[in-house]
Amino acid sequence: MVKARCALFVAMALAVGGCSAVTDTWNDWFGESPTPVPTAPPTAADQGAEVFYAAVDELALHALPSGSSQLVARLSLHQRVKRTGITRGYANVTTDAGLEGWVDNAQLLWRLPAAPAATTSPVEPSPASSGAEAAPTAGTAEPAAPTAAAAVDTPVPTATAP
Repeated sequence: MVKARCALFVAMALAVGGCSAVTDTWNDWFGESPTPVPTAPPTAADQGAEVFYAAVDELALHALPSGSSQLVARLSLHQRVKRTGITRGYANVTTDAGLEGWVDNAQLLWRLPAAPAATTSPVEPSPASSGAEAAPTAGTAEPAAPTAAAAVDTPVPTATAP
């Protein structure tokens, strides 16, 4: 009884697992090929190439996939290259200027980093620059509002009853 259940379980697992390949098998048996999706034909330079960017400034471009091989050029930070292959941790790249060589694959980015958000700090007008504002007198001086940095760095004193 146990052997029969195990055999049934194995048969069901094979049947379910085989369903994912039915389409490919059907096409192979009857000579049908899937309809290709039309795309723009790749140029010879782009054949199998992926676009990457230099992650560091002065990235060394070598003649062979080795750090000790002859230096061809140095790439600037975020310079665009096309990677056509990887060998022993070195990527075969071509620059837009036509230079070809090998760079450390770990020093390539697959996309450029997002531009940092523009930070605006509030600009407080100085009393000297504005003629409409009068400087406070000694008896009516108001305490300055704490800045965000001061609020983080220093504790806010609390008023205590006498």
